[in-house]
This record gives sequence, C-alpha cells and structure tokens, in this order.
Amino acid sequence: MKTLLTAALISIVQLININAHPLHVSIVNVDVIPDSSLVRYSVRLFYDDFQRLINAKYNTWIDFSRLSRFTFKEQQSIKDYINKALIITDENLVTLHSDFTGWKVENMSVWFYFNAKLIKDTKKLQIENKLMDDLFTDQKNLLIIRYSDIETGFEFNQLNTKQNISLY
Repeated sequence: MKTLLTAALISIVQLININAHPLHVSIVNVDVIPDSSLVRYSVRLFYDDFQRLINAKYNTWIDFSRLSRFTFKEQQSIKDYINKALIITDENLVTLHSDFTGWKVENMSVWFYFNAKLIKDTKKLQIENKLMDDLFTDQKNLLIIRYSDIETGFEFNQLNTKQNISLY
C-alpha cells in the first residue's frame, strides 16, 4: 500500500512539473519615443520554454540561474532568435536594427531588452510576432505599444502574425 501511494505521489509531482504553466504566452512592450526616434522594447517569455527552444534550435543551453552575463554564444542565440521571430519594420518595410541591452529573470519568466532607431517622422510600423510559435501551436503573443500618450494592445497567434500600426 505504501509503495502504491508513493508511486502515485511521484506520478502527480511529475505531471505538475511537466505542466508547470499550461499557458503559452509572451508579452512584448514597445515604447516609441518620438523626439529621439528611439524605439525601446522588451520581450517576456517563460524561461524554461525559451531554454528548450534555444537548445533545440541552436544547441545552446542558457542558464538563467547564473544571473550574470551570457556567454557570446548564448547572447548570439537569443538575439538571432528574437530578431527572426519579432520583426519590426518602418512604413518603407525597412527592418529596424535592434541592439540587445539587457535582461532580467522574474519568477518563471525572463525579460529581454532592446533598442532600435526609427527614421525620423515614421508614421507607421509593421510588427510581425512569431515568438515561440515554432514550439507551441496554442501560443499567444501579446503586444502593447505606446507612442506619445497613446497605448494600444494587440494579440498575435499562428494565424495572425502581422499587424500594421499607425503612430499618429
């Protein structure tokens, strides 16, 4: 009886660990700063899912528990993946060049921070968001964009990956 109870308890713990967060969602915050033509954005992902994805795509295991600097390979893998999965283009469909500026771990997730420059007087952006879509079919990607005093939200999924956004 004790063996059966122990086996059942182990099975339940394993199921809980496998499905620690059944919600597959990312959050992207975009701040467009009109006076400087600067775009600051942050990407929030569940770090265990992101570790699994980066390991599969780039054969790189990112250790978020170190809370220090990434190795060159880790940083390149992060930048490469995010720049391919989250594409911000201006009204002329020129892709914005993004600089990776930092990261932080928060609970079960990780925030990545980027800066990009707009061509002055850009009035529209196109955002393509496919973050984690290649890992989860039920992935939801939320985006909040702020420009001056205007804040707008969008939801992306595998069927809806692009959004045209007016900045005026």
